[in-house]
Amino acid sequence: MASFLALSLREVVISGFGGLALLAALSQGPLHTRVVPSQSMAPTLQVGDRLLIFSSRSGGSVQRGELVVFHPPFRKIPGEPQTGPDWMPWGQESVYVKRVIAVEGDVIQVISRHGVLINGQPLNEPYIVSPPRYDWGPHSVPDAHVVVLGDNRNDSFDSHHWGFLPVERIVGRPTLRLWPPSRWTFF
Repeated sequence: MASFLALSLREVVISGFGGLALLAALSQGPLHTRVVPSQSMAPTLQVGDRLLIFSSRSGGSVQRGELVVFHPPFRKIPGEPQTGPDWMPWGQESVYVKRVIAVEGDVIQVISRHGVLINGQPLNEPYIVSPPRYDWGPHSVPDAHVVVLGDNRNDSFDSHHWGFLPVERIVGRPTLRLWPPSRWTFF
């Protein structure tokens, strides 16, 4: 029995290292990992969560409600005041993860203490921390753009600050929360 346990432990260790080697190899291709740096997507994502990201060269087909990883745009909606912090990084290397709330052709409006309306209908959002404390819109989402918002609406630097996200800036989608093990989740 002892040799069986020792062999099993050895196999587990070898398999673990093999799995890590595979993840490292894949991280140079379409899969890579990212650490969540802020509470903007709480409660869905927490600070320190490690995500396995499937990268794509283009945004592809984007669906309302899915999480996306993207480079933030360099502009805000024309005619609206800039509300984002001056210190926020806007470099090409910056990568954010947010939830797609509206897609091209949608009319979106955010009403303080009420929620999000898509084409005049309330959006059911069981994933948010609390209703937004800001008004935004209504805005028509242009072709090849989406609106992304953090699940922690009142503590997220997202589309309500800088406007529509060009689909071409989407670089991937979270596929798996790798860490912590107690919150291991497929998206």
